[in-house]
Amino acid sequence: MANREHLRIMKRGIRAWNAWRTKSHVVHPDLAGADLAKVDLHGANLEFANLARANLSNAILHGANLESANLARANLSNASLFGANLARADLRGADLESAELIRTSLAATNLARANLTKASFIDADLTKANLEKANLRQAHLWQPRFIRTSVRGADFT
Repeated sequence: MANREHLRIMKRGIRAWNAWRTKSHVVHPDLAGADLAKVDLHGANLEFANLARANLSNAILHGANLESANLARANLSNASLFGANLARADLRGADLESAELIRTSLAATNLARANLTKASFIDADLTKANLEKANLRQAHLWQPRFIRTSVRGADFT
């Protein structure tokens, strides 16, 4: 369950959130299970945040820093992640159906068993990512970087 204080700060807006993160850089925000659907998180610093099982469907995460964030089983369907940093994030079992992953860093990200149906990977960096048993049916893959990426059992139909 999300930390109420962290949610309160988030609701004050991204400027307040990022200022708090700068001051409290040692705190790992706990937003687990939070309903952030359709929220504009453009440029948010969510590095090391716990967003497991959070609802981020239709959220705008352009340029957001989600490096090393826990997004296991999170709902990111239809989310716009243009230029977001998801390096080393945990997205195991996450739902990214129809998500826009344009110029997104997914280096060393765990996407095992993630639903990536109809997701758009345009110029995305998937270096050393784990896509084992991920569902990539009808995914749009244009110039993604698959360098030492694990795709064992992934569905690319």
